[in-house]
Amino acid sequence: MKLVHKQYFYAKPVTMWVRLSTIFLLILAVIFVI
Repeated sequence: MKLVHKQYFYAKPVTMWVRLSTIFLLILAVIFVI
């Protein structure tokens, strides 16, 4: 069960990390513009 949980845990946060990275880049762009 732990292996399945690890695979599920590593498979899903990829989209979350992409969203977080895009939001982080947008915040950096706003800071640089201001």
